[in-house]
Amino acid sequence: MSQSPPVAPAPMERPRRSRIASGAKVLFIVLLLLAAVFLIGGLFILDGKYDVSRSITIKASPEAIHEQVGDLRAWPKWLPFTKHDTSVVTKIEQPTGVGAKQTWTGKSGNGRLEFTTSSAESGIEFDMVFDEKYASKGMLKYKAAGAETEVTWRMQGQNDDLVGKWFAAVTPYMIGPMFEEGVQDLKKLVEGGATK
Repeated sequence: MSQSPPVAPAPMERPRRSRIASGAKVLFIVLLLLAAVFLIGGLFILDGKYDVSRSITIKASPEAIHEQVGDLRAWPKWLPFTKHDTSVVTKIEQPTGVGAKQTWTGKSGNGRLEFTTSSAESGIEFDMVFDEKYASKGMLKYKAAGAETEVTWRMQGQNDDLVGKWFAAVTPYMIGPMFEEGVQDLKKLVEGGATK
C-alpha cells in the first residue's frame, strides 16, 4: 500500500497588526526623509533669492500706460491677484506719485506696498512687504520704441528663514503666471481704451 506524499503546512497568515506596524514604520521613515530634505535644502542649498519678470509690448505711449500703472486706484482693472482671491480687501492711503501706498488683507496673507519712484516716461518702482516678514522690490518699467512701449513687470527679493527660502524657490512658478496674466490684461485695457 503506497503512502500519499506529505502535505506542506499552509503558510501562516501574517497578523493584521504586524502589517499596520510595518506600514506605520515605512510612513515614519518617509516623513523623516522629507523633513531631512526640507531642513538640509533650506539650510545649506537654497539661497532664498528670487527674481521674476514678464514683459509685453503695448501699442501705446508710456504716458497712456502710466495712467493705469501709476495710479493704485486703476490696479484692480488689470491686477490678477485680486481677481483670483476675492477675499482681498485693499486700502489705498495715497493713490499716485512717490509715496503712493496701499495695504491689503486676505485669506492668503496681508501686505503693504509703497511707490519709491513714479515716472510717466519710465515707470514705477515700489517696496512691498508680505505678512510683515517678507520684503521685496517690485517695478513696472516702460521702454518706448516708436508707437509701442515694452512694459516689464519684475519682482526681486531675498528670504533668509527656512520657510522663506522654500517659498523663494517656488516663487517663479507661482508668481510668473500671475505676472503673465497681468501684463496681458494691462495690454488689453490700454489698447482697448477701457476706462471704467
